[in-house]
Amino acid sequence: MKYSAFIILFTYIQLFSQPVSEPIESDFYNFFFRLQNKTSLNQPVRFPLTRSEILTTIGKLGIDGFMIKGLENPVTTLEWKKIFYYLSEFSGQLGGSESAFLKDDRDFYHLYSYRDENFSLTLDPVFTVSYQKGNKWSLFYRNGLYVRGGFLNNWGYSLLFYDNHSRLASNYKYNYFSRKPGIHVAVREGDYSELRGGIWYDFGYGRISAAKDFLKIGSGMDGQIILSGKAPSFPYINLELQPADWLNFNYYLGFLSSVLPDSSTYRLLSTARNRYNYTIDRRDKYIALHYLTFYPAGTLSITLGESVIFSDRLEFLYLVPVMFFRLADHYYSHGDSGDNAQIFLDASYRYLPLQTKLYFTLFVDELQITKFLEGDASANKHLGYTAGAYITDALTDNLSFNIEYTRINPFVYNNFNPAQTYYSSGYQLGHWIGSNADQIHLGSRFDVHPSGMDRSFGYFELWYDYIRKGKKETVEEQYTFPNPGFLYGGISYYSDLGISFNFEPVNSLKLRLEYVRHLKSTGRFITEYDINEKDWMEFSIGFGL
Repeated sequence: MKYSAFIILFTYIQLFSQPVSEPIESDFYNFFFRLQNKTSLNQPVRFPLTRSEILTTIGKLGIDGFMIKGLENPVTTLEWKKIFYYLSEFSGQLGGSESAFLKDDRDFYHLYSYRDENFSLTLDPVFTVSYQKGNKWSLFYRNGLYVRGGFLNNWGYSLLFYDNHSRLASNYKYNYFSRKPGIHVAVREGDYSELRGGIWYDFGYGRISAAKDFLKIGSGMDGQIILSGKAPSFPYINLELQPADWLNFNYYLGFLSSVLPDSSTYRLLSTARNRYNYTIDRRDKYIALHYLTFYPAGTLSITLGESVIFSDRLEFLYLVPVMFFRLADHYYSHGDSGDNAQIFLDASYRYLPLQTKLYFTLFVDELQITKFLEGDASANKHLGYTAGAYITDALTDNLSFNIEYTRINPFVYNNFNPAQTYYSSGYQLGHWIGSNADQIHLGSRFDVHPSGMDRSFGYFELWYDYIRKGKKETVEEQYTFPNPGFLYGGISYYSDLGISFNFEPVNSLKLRLEYVRHLKSTGRFITEYDINEKDWMEFSIGFGL
C-alpha cells in the first residue's frame, strides 16, 4: 500500500511540477545528502535546487532506487516519513483547486495558499526571535514575508524579504569569521535587510533563471571553496542544460557588490542633514562562471569549470556561456594585467555498501604551471583545496559523520585590483575561513522523530573545529617573488566544540538550542574578529525559514 501511494504521488508530481527555488537554509539539503549516499543517481554540485528538481529526484529515488531495483542499504523508517513529508509539502502548490488561510487541504500551515490548474501562490510570514550570549546576553529578531508559487506548469517565482535587528555588542555580529552569511552595511547600527527572489523557467532538459540568492558550488559539508554562500546574496542570471544523463552544464553571470565608491559620481546635495548630504555610486563588479559536470560511471562525478571577476563594464565574451574565459581575458587585456580568472575541479565518489561519500575540490586562483612542474619552489601557488568523507547510518540508523580538511594558501581570493577580488559586499565568495588558513572539521548528526508525530522532526549536531590562520596578506607581499610560505607571518589558533538541538514540530516552525565552547582563540581571532568570549549560547524560535 505504501509503495502504491508513492507511485501515484510521483506520477502526479511529474504532471504538475513547477520550478521554485528551495531556500539554502532548508534542512531538506541534509536529507538529500543522506539519500544520495544510498543511490547511484547523479548528484548536483550546485545549490539551491528548485522544488521541481527535488520532487523529480525524490520520486526517482523511490521508484528506481528503493522499491523496484532495491538497495543494499534501504531507507530507514524516519527517512520514509521524510520522503512523504517533502513530497506532500513541495507538491502542495500543484494541480487541483484551493484557497485557504492558515491551513491547507494537506494539513500544512501557511498564512495563505491558493492554487488552480494554471497558477499557485503561497504566502508565509518570516520571523525569528533569538537570545544570544557572547560576552553578555543580547536580542536578535527578524521579520519579513516569503511568497512563492508557479504558473503555466513550468514557470516558478519567489520573493523573500526580511529585516534583521541585532543588539550583539561586538564585531561578531557581522559574521566576518563564521559559517553564517555575511551582511550588507547596516542602515543603522545593528539593523540590516535581506532580499532574495527570482523567476525560473523549466524547459525539460534545462532551465533559465534570473534571481538574487545565495549560491553554493562544490563539495563540502562545512563550507565550499568555489562558491560558499558566505557573501551576502547577489543577483545573477543562470542557464542550466542537461543534454544527456551523463552530462550537465551550468553558466552564471553574477552582479557583485564592489563596495568601492566611484569618485566621478560624487554629488553634494543641497540639504542640511549631516549624515546623508551626498550621493555616490559604487563601481560595477561581475562574476562569470561556468562548468561541466560528468557522470562517467555509477556514483562518480567530476566537475571542471572556470570563473572570472571583471569590473566597471559588461564584456560581451563573458556573456557567451560556452566561451573560454581565460582566453577571453587575454583578448581584453591588451598586454595589461587583465581581469581575474580562476579554474576549479570537483570530484566525488559514493561507495554505497558503506554509505560513504568521498569528495575533493581544488580551486586555482593563480598557478605558474611551468615552474610548478619543474619543481621550482618560487612558483606561485595561489590555490586551495578541500578533502573529506561523509558517512550515513554509521553505527546506527540516522546517525551521520563527517570529516573534512580545508587548506587555502596565501593570496587566494585576493587581487591587486580591489575591484577584481573574489569578494562581494566585503566578504569572500569562497570558504568562510578565508585565505592563508587551514581547518580540520569533525561533525556528527543524529536525526530523531517523535513517536506519533508524523510531521515533526528534529536532530542533534555535535562538531569540533581546529583552525590555523597566518597574517593578513598585503598586495606588496602577493607580488613579491618568491611568495611567502603557507601560514606565514605568525600563526593564530582557533578551536571550538559545539552542540545544538533543532526541532520542527510543524512545517516551518523551528526551535533551536546551541552551545559553543571556544577552546582556544589567539592572535587575529581576538584582535580582528572579536572572538574572545569563552562560550556562545543561543536559543531561538522562528517561522518561515
